Amino acid sequence: MKNAHILDLYTDYLISSFGSVTATDMSRMLDKSLSHDKISRFLGQGLFSQKDYWKCIKPIVRQIEHSEGIIKIDDTIEAKPHSEENDIICWHHDHSKKGKDKNVKGINIINFLYQIDLEDSTSLSVPVAFEIVQKTEEWFDKKSGKLKRRSPVKKHFLVQQRLRILQQLNKVKFKYILWDSWFSSSSNFNFVHYELKKYFVAALLSNRLVALSKEQKL
Repeated sequence: MKNAHILDLYTDYLISSFGSVTATDMSRMLDKSLSHDKISRFLGQGLFSQKDYWKCIKPIVRQIEHSEGIIKIDDTIEAKPHSEENDIICWHHDHSKKGKDKNVKGINIINFLYQIDLEDSTSLSVPVAFEIVQKTEEWFDKKSGKLKRRSPVKKHFLVQQRLRILQQLNKVKFKYILWDSWFSSSSNFNFVHYELKKYFVAALLSNRLVALSKEQKL
């Protein structure tokens, strides 16, 4: 990524803006220390990858990481009710919604938040990775009589794959993994315990059954 320092300025500009955003307006707010052409060229470099993001966040992670670190995993849906539907902006099931209709049109993002607890009972946290759910396959739902989209890759696989990268390639120091009941499957528990050699803290649905012995499992 060329001129990576512009990324911080641009994200701050987006967060602080209340109306439409343009490269010209951003240049004006910076007293033209950056030309609008330079901002436009930065944005026109192409899609930013997970690798680009890690390069930006790595110095911060290295400053705060600790062997007792925590990785919190949760997914969110950024609602886009008026946008044209595509592989990324599409309908997703929102298990946090109440009522019969739990489908939301928007972007489904899985977030990986790194956190360490300090001695003064405060904590530091920084997002270390993300996964965007892409529903590239279409299928016909006979029950509803509608054509729907689905992802060829399950969320659980995306989570496991990203945790491998964080541990094995990015060498992030952590001990615990936290998530809600959506990711509380036996395959994920086994993955964290046996493959990553880490600990998990997870919420369970009230109807989950636990076997404490082989006899109980049978």
